[in-house]
Amino acid sequence: MTPDDKYLLEAVKRGHKAAFNRLFDRYASQLYHVALKYVGRPEEAEEIVQEVFVKVWIYRSGLQPHLPFVPYLIKISKNLVINKSKKRLYEEAYIKHKTLSGMNYHHVTDNQVVLKELQDLLEIKISQLPEKRKQIYKLSREQGLSNREIAEKLVVSESTVENHINKALKDLKSYLKEYKYLSLIPHLTLLSLTFIY
Repeated sequence: MTPDDKYLLEAVKRGHKAAFNRLFDRYASQLYHVALKYVGRPEEAEEIVQEVFVKVWIYRSGLQPHLPFVPYLIKISKNLVINKSKKRLYEEAYIKHKTLSGMNYHHVTDNQVVLKELQDLLEIKISQLPEKRKQIYKLSREQGLSNREIAEKLVVSESTVENHINKALKDLKSYLKEYKYLSLIPHLTLLSLTFIY
């Protein structure tokens, strides 16, 4: 972290776009090379960089200027790569399901529709979670914070955080089972049923 990173992060947290642009110029290239190691394709690496910084801006109110910035960027990029991989698994599972069911698969748009429907259902259920559980779930899945970081941020115990996350995942799994979506993704574990929107 350079000496003025803390100053820039504090400014970004207050919504200063010029400070955000300076951080982007400073770290985009470094993050690109890290992302390229994950995905192996330049165009996907560039996409990861863009998405990471979009998330930094969207969730700027949760920035912690006293902490190193690069590890935070890398954590977000890892979560994005994981979620892109999950999306591919969902697509493959759905195609397999249609094939085994004797249904013809002609259009990629079919797959996009079911994925969008699945995400919409999850968003609805997440919005209905108890407020504290929803807050903890979003900090974990959207911002990529560890249980310890969430506990410190909310001034609760790590066991409380873990308990809320486990209950949220259980609720989501039950919700998906009710809508028959778990039959489309038999090879995925419960932990794979989470997204970063």
